[in-house]
Amino acid sequence: MITEPAQPGVALLVDDSPSVLEVTSRMLESLGYEVVTAAGFERARDLLRAHAVRLLVTDVRLREFNGLQLAIEASLQGGVDIVIITGWEDSSLQTQAAQIRAALCKKPFTLDTLEAAIKAAARLP
Repeated sequence: MITEPAQPGVALLVDDSPSVLEVTSRMLESLGYEVVTAAGFERARDLLRAHAVRLLVTDVRLREFNGLQLAIEASLQGGVDIVIITGWEDSSLQTQAAQIRAALCKKPFTLDTLEAAIKAAARLP
């Protein structure tokens, strides 16, 4: 019997830049994800609770909130792979990401580097 490979599922993409949302959303769709987007923390938290999110891709800086806060909520929910995207060089961010079992992806990124970060996040314990 031939079985179809499992679909990646729902990806929640969070960034306060419309251009990053647009481009990254297309990247995630090309990888097979059903993408829901949010430009801010509150909306993202609502979507995280309302959807069976399999992957969270969030910017670190979300205006008044920190994307790490959202990532912590996702990690507590369980079953969510987490990729943190950032344009900032911050040595403590790697440590913080590791503590919540998230992979980092440095902006600007390509489809290949995003896909590698997603695979890395899936392998984290």
